[in-house]
Amino acid sequence: MALSDSPPTTTQYSITLPEVGKNKNNWGVILNAAIESAASNLKNVDDTLGDAADSATPSLAYQLTQAVTNASTAASNSATAITVSSKLTNNALVALTNDVNTAVTNAATASSNASAAKTAADAALVLANDGYYSAN
Repeated sequence: MALSDSPPTTTQYSITLPEVGKNKNNWGVILNAAIESAASNLKNVDDTLGDAADSATPSLAYQLTQAVTNASTAASNSATAITVSSKLTNNALVALTNDVNTAVTNAATASSNASAAKTAADAALVLANDGYYSAN
């Protein structure tokens, strides 16, 4: 309150207040006017917001209610999208890990087969050389 004002008024809406030690026999009139002013301000706010169920106009209160609902739905959808994305990522990582493990197994088998083939080729070469040298 701006009590230094004469007459004193409220800080927010400049509603006149009775002065202590003055306004003898006028306090009721001043307080009634202050209450009427506050009620008028509340009515203006109520009229501005309107009915939350008024979708025809639509009122500001209805629009705010819808915005809260839409924000809640968006948050829920976002959480669902994160869950689905996490599951897809996990599934892709499992599949990739399986593919890498299969490739490693196949590479080990190929290496083993190549080593066996080299050993067989070396043995065949020894036999061939022995046969060649024996014939000559």
